[in-house]
Amino acid sequence: MFGAIISVYLIMLNNSVLIFSNILRNLIHLADIMQLRFLLITISFIISLSTKAQLRDSLNRDHSFKSAVLAKRNLAPLALLSAGIYTIHGGGPFNREEVKRYKDENYPDFESYLEDFTEFAPAALVFALPATGLKPKNDFWNRTPLYLKSGLLTMGVTYVSKALINEKRPYIGVQSFPSGHTALAFASATFLHKEYGHLSPLISIAGYATAVQVGVYRILNKRHWVSDVLAGAAVGIFCTNIVYSTHKFRWKKWFGIGSRRNKVHYSSMEKKKNTTANLTLIPQLSSNHKGMLMVINF
Repeated sequence: MFGAIISVYLIMLNNSVLIFSNILRNLIHLADIMQLRFLLITISFIISLSTKAQLRDSLNRDHSFKSAVLAKRNLAPLALLSAGIYTIHGGGPFNREEVKRYKDENYPDFESYLEDFTEFAPAALVFALPATGLKPKNDFWNRTPLYLKSGLLTMGVTYVSKALINEKRPYIGVQSFPSGHTALAFASATFLHKEYGHLSPLISIAGYATAVQVGVYRILNKRHWVSDVLAGAAVGIFCTNIVYSTHKFRWKKWFGIGSRRNKVHYSSMEKKKNTTANLTLIPQLSSNHKGMLMVINF
């Protein structure tokens, strides 16, 4: 049953992946080969380290806010954000003007609203898979606030950044940087990875493939620069990591239905002192300035 669900899910992404592969293959010819190799090797190394760190932290339920732990968990979003900023002024092999020109030449009439739905697909899978007998790491009463907090933090950071930066869109409009659709898609994919990634890497791959499809479609639909998409991916991953690091896993008790934790994943943590942290977000909007105050108590 699980294999059939994943197969159908991946088949639905087939056309999107083919388009993305075609774009990537042609972009390679736009850049110097040695520069591209260096960039790909560097980013691949960083993402591989981040993936290992996230998997280990996720399995151990480590909520530490030590700088070393935070750095390991957020190497991938840092690399994505750096790449996004680097491309704004024509840097790197993914020069945003060149990507726009390539899109205009090869997909001038592309139009689709698929990303409006697939940005939520990985999160929907988190709530659907328990029906197949696959158990996520957290019960429903903790999964739900985790996802809601992740979405709220992601959109808060995204829209405050949009208002402050006020970047022009590639064709018409403003407040382009970062991409909100992409940020939510990667927050959703990271949510799926946190809850089911320990069971099979195929689940995480399916989630992140969907998030990539959302980002590519935002570019093809003339809504965003490639820099917006890269930064949006960074925001989504980072915000979800922060939410999981600060969540106290007490929602079952607060709802009056018992405070038992999943024995498989929490037995080791129950013996340790509670080291979770509190995260407080306070939006600050006025005629003179826009921003957000974030307070972390640990």
